[in-house]
Amino acid sequence: MPLPEQSSADSVADLREIVDRYSATMDRLGGEAYVKQWLDPTFIESWPGVDKSMVNLPGGVLTRPIMETMVKHEEPFVVLVKDGIVQQVVDRSALVTRLALSRLA
Repeated sequence: MPLPEQSSADSVADLREIVDRYSATMDRLGGEAYVKQWLDPTFIESWPGVDKSMVNLPGGVLTRPIMETMVKHEEPFVVLVKDGIVQQVVDRSALVTRLALSRLA
């Protein structure tokens, strides 16, 4: 992240700078394959905005009833778990928006 005194009034340019720096750092470290780390689901539960009750994903398949369960959660993010392994962290607001738009189409 650029220091506050290095940011400009152009938020798009600032965002590009952040993405470029992140990409350069990832390249320097060898890419995602060398940087990623597997985390225990309990670690993710402690993140702000993550729903403490994870949603089990039986068979690794995301079904409509599971999506409806996720929509009912109150926290902004919901963790999908299959066999105790985190599969995905879902932005609940984005999911609700996609579901609403799909009904309009």
